[in-house]
Amino acid sequence: MRASVVMMVVAVLVTGCPDEGARTYERAKARHAALVDKGERPDSKAFDEVLASLEQVPASSARAAEAKKLKAAIEAGRVRVRTPLAKVHANDADLPDDVRAQSRACAALAELLARDGGATPSVIKALDDCRRRVERLDKVHHDAMEPPGDDISQRLEVVLDGGLR
Repeated sequence: MRASVVMMVVAVLVTGCPDEGARTYERAKARHAALVDKGERPDSKAFDEVLASLEQVPASSARAAEAKKLKAAIEAGRVRVRTPLAKVHANDADLPDDVRAQSRACAALAELLARDGGATPSVIKALDDCRRRVERLDKVHHDAMEPPGDDISQRLEVVLDGGLR
């Protein structure tokens, strides 16, 4: 008889003490979903409330691991690509199509690099290669636009190389 009474008391205590962390996580998850549906960016101040709620989920909660994952995902989404990494030119309106297309490809790679799990060695190498291609195309474009001129330094070198040094 005592054993059954003890079991009932334990059952009442267990069911009477719900996991508050799980409730906090569920509220934060619902708020997160609402913000995503609304089209808010992860770097919006509106997500600060969600992050604060996720911080309150104790490690002992059944939903602690899920809260940690959601928090990490929001924080990873807040990482911004630095403009110099993504763009070579401040204004690409006057660039030839091939340079503009290559610049956009570099920007897309930079965005991939900023995403969670996107910073792989292959993406970093691809971005470096992409930027080098833009620089080469820039040089070709610049050289093609440069008017042919008489370079005095070249004539001076010819004279100096002719033995007059």
